[in-house]
Amino acid sequence: MLRDLQAMFGSSIKAMEVALVAYGIKPAARIMVASGRLPQVQGCLLQQQLCVAVSDFKVKKEDISQDPAKPYSDIGATLPKESAQEGCFFVYIARDKEDSERAKSLENSGDHAGFGKILGYPGCCIKFFQGNADLLEKMHGDLTLLSLKNSPGFRFPLENNICARHIDISLLSHFPCSFSCKHSREIAAKNLALIKKDDAQCAAEIEEKLKSAVIYTQSQGVFLLRNPELKENRLYYKGLIGTKDNQFCQTLRCSDFIVVHDKNRINIQGLEMKGVGAMVFSDDGGEDDAPGKSSDNI
Repeated sequence: MLRDLQAMFGSSIKAMEVALVAYGIKPAARIMVASGRLPQVQGCLLQQQLCVAVSDFKVKKEDISQDPAKPYSDIGATLPKESAQEGCFFVYIARDKEDSERAKSLENSGDHAGFGKILGYPGCCIKFFQGNADLLEKMHGDLTLLSLKNSPGFRFPLENNICARHIDISLLSHFPCSFSCKHSREIAAKNLALIKKDDAQCAAEIEEKLKSAVIYTQSQGVFLLRNPELKENRLYYKGLIGTKDNQFCQTLRCSDFIVVHDKNRINIQGLEMKGVGAMVFSDDGGEDDAPGKSSDNI
């Protein structure tokens, strides 16, 4: 199912969300669909015997591709559904019509707790979102740094790597209250088990990319450092995937290690950077978080 859904939606995350609802793993899901593709997507979902509710408005996300200084943003301008401008509809998906309509209604009313519950999010992460809802616009709809602020150390289980969503890979559809959140990890593990059952190769590819170090910046981009190896406070890596191809990306590409002072401060080629997010996602879940205490091949 997953490969077919990926071909339809052009996104592995959207495909996973639909599959999780179809298999009864989560009660409902919400995805964004371009207005021009809405009829085709609705037809596909009906073929999967899923019910659909569609938002009464469109969202036009800001195009930042021509401005490398602008941060990634999940925030967009709201347009009337009749607008001639291109935009995306929110599509609410469930196995029965009542749940799809209820998901739409809960989001429309601003009921974060109810909406998070019907989407299958953990209570602790729903409370985290509620407590930071007023910061969403300032954070461009991305709570990654706030999740990191709540997290001890900088080494975490690969299942909670929400940062990889920037390259269309994630086992979670919510921001964890902490990157050590055991409830989020349990949900991600259950989702991964479903993917393995459906497509073992796809699951292996997801795991391989989630097992990365991440450098998260609000202005320079998000970068996954491949094959990370932590020795003392030096983080070695071989290869990277980034959301922007800029000078910072080139600096990372020309280096083979960075120095991690703590989760918000790194040094690369003698240049110290503060206010970034430095994270290492691995199989062991980050038992030892302090730099300088161990030598780990991750």
